[in-house]
Amino acid sequence: MTALFVLTSLVTGCDQIRQFDVSEKVINDYLSQKSGLQKHIGEDGVVSADITLSDLAIQIGRTEPGKVSFSGSASLKIDSLFGKTGANVNLTLSGQPFYQAELGAIYIKSMKIDSYKVSPEKNGAGCNGIKTLLRYDYCDLF
Repeated sequence: MTALFVLTSLVTGCDQIRQFDVSEKVINDYLSQKSGLQKHIGEDGVVSADITLSDLAIQIGRTEPGKVSFSGSASLKIDSLFGKTGANVNLTLSGQPFYQAELGAIYIKSMKIDSYKVSPEKNGAGCNGIKTLLRYDYCDLF
């Protein structure tokens, strides 16, 4: 998810003198254009998922200063040793943005999953493996 911020310019300029602020509206407009982002994560043959993101939104500093909160929906197609299944997940993530000057990009550190709701509910147990993968793979997610 972190690459969602690559476009934004909520950064200090190269001369370290000028600062540019980007509003939630600018970021949310960008995210609405990127709806439908897809990614394959996991280990094929063990547990993997094809994820499609939609309805993405961000809130900056509303719950805690210096933190951002993401919300959105994910459509999952999960393939594991136990078979194939699908689910829709509404989730909220939060973390602290930081600027990596060498790459000219903004990333999120200390990201955590604040809440998630899986439907159909019977697939919630199968999504626990994906939640574990997200903890280790979210930096490269999109």
